[in-house]
Amino acid sequence: MKNPIFLVLLSLAIGMQSLGAQDSYLLKIQPKAGAEYRFTNNVNVSVISGAEAVMSTNMAQNIVSKIIASSLEEVSMTEKIEKIKGSSTSMGRTFDFDTSNPMAGNPTMNAQMEQLVGKEMVSRFKPNGVFVAGDNPFEGIAGGSSSPSDFRNITGGVRYAEQAIKIGESWTVVDTVQNQGMTTISYTTWTLQEIKEDLAILSSTGAGNIAGQPPMMPDGKVEGTMTAKGSATIELQSGICRESSQRIEAKMNMSYSGQTQQLTSVTETAVKRVN
Repeated sequence: MKNPIFLVLLSLAIGMQSLGAQDSYLLKIQPKAGAEYRFTNNVNVSVISGAEAVMSTNMAQNIVSKIIASSLEEVSMTEKIEKIKGSSTSMGRTFDFDTSNPMAGNPTMNAQMEQLVGKEMVSRFKPNGVFVAGDNPFEGIAGGSSSPSDFRNITGGVRYAEQAIKIGESWTVVDTVQNQGMTTISYTTWTLQEIKEDLAILSSTGAGNIAGQPPMMPDGKVEGTMTAKGSATIELQSGICRESSQRIEAKMNMSYSGQTQQLTSVTETAVKRVN
């Protein structure tokens, strides 16, 4: 009769061998030059003070990305926004905008959004998604970031790990974003959840700090924290995003003219490839 302890140890050894043999996956952007990818990008933002809604904005963009060159060291591409549609509500008033039908929306909002449409922006980035150089699509737009960043539709906003990873493993990226006089430093941890039909399924959690002085409030100061949660589906072969989503919640204290106001903002984004 075989020793039951021996059988248990044998089973454990076999199980450990399976773990040791688990495949590793190196995620990187490696599209072919000339390839064209189309995305929809939906953004919803709401700001609340106490129980009162301060403002909300929803915006849908149609974006086309075209690969200029692709190598093991760097990828370059053009991005072009084809149309923008949405609405913004503030102080009880709602303003619609639609660049494909400018007569139907608010003239001021349409004029601002039309600055973004049709302009080709060149970007260069490393195969892991880290931004190298290029144009800032939101330069000169009220509320837009003051510098380019790593967030691109083609990767769903993900920066890939430098090394190959196994299912269940994680990596962390740090972002510093300058936006309208405020600096946000965030830490995002991405985890490879599973491989499904040549697709990498990722999840993310994040946290960070916000501080600065809004330009429209010379005596004002903003301090706060943020948390984030997201997901992304990435093609293993090309490193291109099929779809991604993220929810960011920021809690801020805004001080100005001897007063303090507590604000909570929620930003939800969804990117989907449509070709």
